Amino acid sequence: MLDSIFSLFLASTCVMCDRPSLAGGCLCSDCQRQLLDCQWDCELPAAPLPAAPLPAAPSLDAPSLDALPVISWERYDGAVKRAIARFKYDGQRKLAEPLGLWLAERWLTSELQQVHTHNPPLVIPIPLHPDKHRQRGFNQAELVAASFCRRARLPLLRSGLIRTRATAPQFSLSPQERQHNLHQAFALGPGLQPRAFGAFRSSGSRSQPGPSHRKPLLLLDDIYTTGATIAAARALLEAAGWVVSGVVVVSRVVARPKTHRTPSLRPLAPRAAAGCRETSQPLARQCQTPGPDRGP
Repeated sequence: MLDSIFSLFLASTCVMCDRPSLAGGCLCSDCQRQLLDCQWDCELPAAPLPAAPLPAAPSLDAPSLDALPVISWERYDGAVKRAIARFKYDGQRKLAEPLGLWLAERWLTSELQQVHTHNPPLVIPIPLHPDKHRQRGFNQAELVAASFCRRARLPLLRSGLIRTRATAPQFSLSPQERQHNLHQAFALGPGLQPRAFGAFRSSGSRSQPGPSHRKPLLLLDDIYTTGATIAAARALLEAAGWVVSGVVVVSRVVARPKTHRTPSLRPLAPRAAAGCRETSQPLARQCQTPGPDRGP
């Protein structure tokens, strides 16, 4: 009797709804099912940003706009959007473990993973500015990356990039404004400085690794919206001689195609018209896929 009472108090609860969670996990069966139901098979290229002139900066003068493969586990909507909000803004760090695990499962079945079987990439999480990191207490991309790398068996480089400039929240900006907002926002971290290059040679490289001998990089973030953040990070890395081979994200904002109802060209038949009744009930609200609500 006492054992059952103690187990009731010691049982972990779901981080989404506070009901008892599954054994060894942070989600209940219902919330986990809702998240898994959102899973979609998406390996789309990154949308190229407009090639607008930027303020002069040697490291970002000629960013490559070639499309990168973006592997996402879920669409940013519904249960996924709520889970990421709980994770980032309510401090539910335990969600990093299943999100990273499920993203790794998606990576392991991707075409990009097959390309890198013999030369696995270094995983670099997109960093937060130090002020934002102190405010939140953690970097959500780094926590997801740790879980992702354990399952995918890929090396994690936490210090590959640093965020040198605090930027305005991206969600209210246009694609062009996002590009300018992130200009010179990143710098190479200590993990990718020249003195650290020797630790990240491609297999078979014996000499001090030049650009052709460095391991490919895989950028990781929680949400992919327009690609401005990824493009800014990629431009810096490629200017330093590194090759970014792809992007993995937990979720991606994808606009749903609008459906247009074709008006009838014929009037209703008298019998059909008589059967129609006006109603004051509102139409069903269509699902939307808005961008992130509260910044990185």
